Amino acid sequence: MRIPKKVKIILSNARFGRLICQTNSYAALLRDKEKFQLRNELDNIKLDNQELEQQLNHVMKLLDHEYE
Repeated sequence: MRIPKKVKIILSNARFGRLICQTNSYAALLRDKEKFQLRNELDNIKLDNQELEQQLNHVMKLLDHEYE
């Protein structure tokens, strides 16, 4: 089975990051900016959750000692 030349070019472009949206560097920057913002927001949520969990554990320990 022979793969048409156009398909080979598209596959090559996809493999090496030269798809249509990636040829426009401004569009690529906007796309990457959104990814990094989302990743940073998720990291902040994880840190906030860890901090809240630590505070909850501290309060629970205080309550345990108060009722002993």
